[in-house]
Amino acid sequence: MGKSKFQAKAQVKVGVKAKVKKSKSKYYDEHISTTDSSKSNSNFAVFVVICIIIGASVSGVIIASNNTDEDPDDPNGTDAGIKDGDTIIFKYEFFIDWNDDKEFDSTELAFNEDAYEWKVKENTIEEYPPGLYYNLLGMKAGETKTFIIPANIDFDPQDGIDDITGIPVWVSDDHNFGVHDLKYNVEIFIITPS
Repeated sequence: MGKSKFQAKAQVKVGVKAKVKKSKSKYYDEHISTTDSSKSNSNFAVFVVICIIIGASVSGVIIASNNTDEDPDDPNGTDAGIKDGDTIIFKYEFFIDWNDDKEFDSTELAFNEDAYEWKVKENTIEEYPPGLYYNLLGMKAGETKTFIIPANIDFDPQDGIDDITGIPVWVSDDHNFGVHDLKYNVEIFIITPS
């Protein structure tokens, strides 16, 4: 059997030495050094510059906020909340623990006021107990707080020190409920600085 034309052409092509292009092996570092790396380095440089600008901006804002003239521990600072002499409008509920069970229910609600104006002073005509005064100091507008003023007994020698615990009295001795725990729920609406 003879060869087909296709087989004859294929044999001729295989038999002829074709030029094979051999490439020289390159090492990894030779390939890198021959490529155009200036473009990738410029992208990295732009990235570094942007990071530096953002970092400097954030640092500047932090430093500026820390370098205010206000002392955060100063009770008379503008951001310190309520301070002595301020006038406030606040809501409060006042409970007296008549049965001394350390629980306050609706039967022990002595007074509540939806919006009451008070010039915050330790000794005022309203004769709030000093515990209310001390707990309101530092509160901010919109803040709510619940606190209990513990019972105190200062009968002998009425020196402003609790006869049992030895701590300063937070209910003045002229209040007949000073021997019971008091509970306040307060919400500050408006603070007008003095």
